[in-house]
Amino acid sequence: FEPDPELVEEQRMRTEELEHEATRLGVQANVRVEAFPFVIGGVVDQRGFYMRERSGSYRITIASDDTPLDDPWSSDAEVPTIDIAVGSEAEFRDETGTPSQTLARQITVQSIRTIFSAATAHTKHPPTPPTVSVGTAASSL
Repeated sequence: FEPDPELVEEQRMRTEELEHEATRLGVQANVRVEAFPFVIGGVVDQRGFYMRERSGSYRITIASDDTPLDDPWSSDAEVPTIDIAVGSEAEFRDETGTPSQTLARQITVQSIRTIFSAATAHTKHPPTPPTVSVGTAASSL
């Protein structure tokens, strides 16, 4: 089996774009599942996260306060996680109407930073955002 050279080049370019965008945003991020539906995971401001798009909807999940650097995508189902945002995949479409992983990353990082920015505006130590879930690590939306 020989991979399609065009697909290999396309994936290389997406990986390069992700690395550039992650550096620009000051985060660690990688694509966990490549196609739509897709999953992006990593660390934003010392908080593990993943964003999963599936069936036209997305969910952003972060690690709990007890284990902030854990990877909630690969954590055991018993490990608590925190769902901080849900929305429509339409938010990730570029000007041509094509789903964009770049826009998805930007929305994900902005959502995580916004939740903690709002929390720290009222207290020195940000409280746990609402919607603590157990068993969402690799479950469906």
